[in-house]
This record gives sequence, C-alpha cells and structure tokens, in this order.
Amino acid sequence: MKNLTICLMVLFTWTHCAKANISELVQRSGIQGGLIVHVGCDEGEQTATLRVNDRFLVLGLDTDHSQINQARKYIQSLGLYGPVAVDAFDGKHLPLIDNTVNLLVMTDLGDVPMAEVLRVLTPEGIAMIGNQKHVKNRPSAIDEWTHYLHDADNNAVANDTVVGPPRALQWQAEPKWPRHHDKMSSLSALVSTGGRIFYIMDEGSTASIFMPSHWALIARDAFNGKLLWKKPIDTWYTRYKGLKDGPADAPRRLVASGDRVYATLNLDGVLSSVDTITGETVLDYPGTEGTEEILVSDGVVFVLMGPGSLGDGGRKLRPVEKRTIKALDATSGNTLWEHTDVVAALTMAVNKKLLCYFNFESKQVVCLDRRTGQRLWASDDLPSPSKQLSFFASKLVLHDDVVLFASGEYSGMTKSGGGETRSDTLSALNAATGKTLWSDKHPPSGYSSPENLFVIDNTVWCDSSSNGKLDGTVIGYDLYTGEVKHQFPEDQSNYWFHHRCYPGRATQNYLLTSRTGIEFIDLKKEQWDINHWVRGACLYGIMPCNGLVYAPPAPCA
Repeated sequence: MKNLTICLMVLFTWTHCAKANISELVQRSGIQGGLIVHVGCDEGEQTATLRVNDRFLVLGLDTDHSQINQARKYIQSLGLYGPVAVDAFDGKHLPLIDNTVNLLVMTDLGDVPMAEVLRVLTPEGIAMIGNQKHVKNRPSAIDEWTHYLHDADNNAVANDTVVGPPRALQWQAEPKWPRHHDKMSSLSALVSTGGRIFYIMDEGSTASIFMPSHWALIARDAFNGKLLWKKPIDTWYTRYKGLKDGPADAPRRLVASGDRVYATLNLDGVLSSVDTITGETVLDYPGTEGTEEILVSDGVVFVLMGPGSLGDGGRKLRPVEKRTIKALDATSGNTLWEHTDVVAALTMAVNKKLLCYFNFESKQVVCLDRRTGQRLWASDDLPSPSKQLSFFASKLVLHDDVVLFASGEYSGMTKSGGGETRSDTLSALNAATGKTLWSDKHPPSGYSSPENLFVIDNTVWCDSSSNGKLDGTVIGYDLYTGEVKHQFPEDQSNYWFHHRCYPGRATQNYLLTSRTGIEFIDLKKEQWDINHWVRGACLYGIMPCNGLVYAPPAPCA
C-alpha cells in the first residue's frame, strides 16, 4: 500500500496504564487478533502477557541489548518464544514494513515520531500510548472483496485506487505450492472483509496427490497474514478432479459480509454463517442442503441449490436441470421466497431491486423482483455454449439499470489448445424491461475458465487475452449505447506462455488480466505493466483489495 492519506482519531484516555495491567490493554483495545508490538519490553514479563490467545503474535522492542537478552531468556523459560519475540531498534525507527501492526503499546513516544507509529499500524490499527488510545482510520481509497466476483452484482471491480503493479511483498504464508498441477486446484475460494481474508483450501500433503485431502475454511489478518483460525471442512470436491475441469462455480461457496462468513462446510451440506473473529458457527440455515452458490445483499442471503452432488471427479458436464434460488433472512434464517428454474452457473446476480440469471434451457436472461421472487421479465433468446462444461460459465453483470451478458459460445467449448481466438457475443439489456439495448463482439479472455467483463465509470471493458497469439486488444464500450469509446492493443512485445486458467479482475484504474502472469493494464494511459513472475491459483485467480493484491499459490511454471 502506498500514497495513503493517514487519518488519526484519539478516542479517549485511560485513567492509568499500570504495568501490572498491561495485558488488559488487549481486551480494552478491541483488537481480536494479529500482531502486537510492545515498545520498551524491559525484561519481557509484560511483553509475554500481551499474547492473550493463539490469535496473536507479539514483538517486543527495546534499545537496551542487556534487557533484550534477559527478555529472551525469560520468554524462552515460559516456552513462548517464537509466538512472542523481542528485538532491538534504534529508538526512532520501528523495524516493520507499512501497515502491519494491529496493536502498538508504548509508555510514551520517546524519540519515535507519530508519523512512524501511523506508518506501521494497519488500517483500523490501534496505538496505546501512555493514557491515550489512537486509531488509524481505514482509508476510503481501499476496498473490500466480499464475493468471488467482488460483490453480489458480479462486477469484479474493486473500488480501490491504491492497488497497483506489484513492487514489494507484504507477507507470505504456507503453503508455497498447491498439491498438483493436473488435478483439482488446492484453493477453491477467497474473500475479504473487516481487515481479514477468508479462504477455502486443501492443506493436504504436497508430496503426493494420493495422500488425503485436508480442506478447511481459514482466516488470516489481511495486512500481516497472521493466522486467526481454521475450521475443518468434512467433504469437498474430489482432489482427483481432472486438469482444467473446474468446477467454475466452486468459488461461489464463500461470502464475507460484516461480521459473518457464509459458506458451505460440507459439499452437500447446508449453508452456515460463521463469526469472522472466532470461527464459531453462528447459524446453520435449514432447508439449504445442496447449496452451490451464495450471494449476500442488504441483509438477505440468496442461495442457488442443486439437486445433487457435483463432487464426482469424472463429471465434466453440468446437467441441464432445474435448481432452486432461495432468499433467506441473514439473521434469522427464515425463508423469504424461493424460485425454481434452469439456472446457469455463475449467472445469478443481485442489486437493490433485481435478481437476474441466465436460463440455459430457454437461452434467456430472466429477471425477478429481489424482494418477492416474482418473475418480471425474460429476454429474447441469446447465444450460449451448446453444453455446460464444468470449467466454464457465462458472465452476467447487473450494473445499475443495465444487464450485461457475455455468452461465451466459443470460449465455453474450448478447454485447451492454446485458448480460443474467436470472439463471442456481448449483449446489453434494459434492466427494467429486458429489451436488448445493443450487442457486439466479446473478445476471448478465458482459458478453461470464465471470461472477463468489467464495468468502470459506465464503460464496459473486455480484453483479448485467452491466447498468446492474439494482440491483447482492450475494448471499452459505452454502457448504454455500445459505442466503442476505447480500443488499444498491448504496447509491449513480450513472450507469452499461456493463459493461467482463471478470470481476470479489475480496479478503478486497471484491468488485471491473467494472460501469463498478472498484467496491469492502465486504462487511462493505455499502457501495460507485465509481471510474468507472479500469478494466482488455477480456478480462482487473484484478489485485489485492501490496497494489495492477494495471489494464492499456483502450480504452473
């Protein structure tokens, strides 16, 4: 993160900050996990007490080397050294990178500038300095990423102007490598809210894919990577699922919103809500067995439930069969309404008024009233793939009063061979009536994965990145008329390997494509910043939010 405007709020003062009660500062601060830094650790007794549970790491800092040695011996005698550690500093500069400390405890500033304190604090991090509590505000320039495609409207664009081309490593966590290149991706889903990230991952042995899977829902601090909790998942997709077979809708089984994580903790099980801080299950939603996709919007959970398990490793086709959309009160779990239809994977999208999806049987976009489930309209027939292959899904984005549908009639049938080179069809519909506003070509941008479709400032952005033989042309259509407002090819000659088998993402400033690594395409300058050295996980990809880019481990060269 860089170029952040730092805001500081002094909330209240303590009547005292006695050393004997220093561990109470953790509870009083409200910090629930992460990295604590204690400046002036003395002989380590107070520093050790700051680690009140396993959700914390503690670093003590001091300028006195003799006290540091004593502190290390004391902490080692408790068997705590590692999770609690001490180190030297020069009394002025805190030896930490930007935005990593959740709680900083100091008797007084001494020679440390307040700007230095703010530099190391995470957004919403807290500094307890003497008798005052200082809170670093979360910048408005960074965003969360609560759903697979950013939000319930399927527009995978972060409202984040801090995210930029990668120039430094913020943190890294195990495993460095997923389990296998030719089988099921080790990471199924990743989302972020409240300064934390949550993901579903197979932590089974990388020595052999024949070793058992260990799937879990995992929470970490978003800014320093501290492990906060893990929640085992009993059964999940088979690890033997074939190369590039998806399933494309697996990342839709996880949503984070407010203080809750919504997930299926069993492949065929019910939807559960989990406390973001503790990992404890808050509610199992009755009647949601077979949940395959989850969206959350304004206190309502929308689930798409299938008729049976999709866990068969040999299953490469999604049957054309009816599924049920159910709207649930997020707090009580009460069913508000339900609707059954042949809903295509990944096409369910919600805004404040509507819920739309693509009916794969009738080849129509269908729109419902999100409050009642009443059917409002169905579009004219639209192009689509002839089959629903497991690795692919058409892209439907609901943006204000327009519904966009990228059919993928060619890309959805092309699994390998270097990637599709033919353009598919992009259709724009009036969200009030379902009437077609315009249609045009949608350049191929997926490779054994869904394609790219982004709306930024009323411009619809697409890119041709599925095949290294393509020129990488980026097209920007006017949202309402379809007029081509922008069109430019890549501006660099480079070696292209092959597309990384996951859909791209975007921010307000960049398209983040997956042609070989992570390509940052500056939409204002029409320039490419190429980063072949880093890429996301097969199936899921990357997550741009919190001013950072999260890149899960990838098995590809």
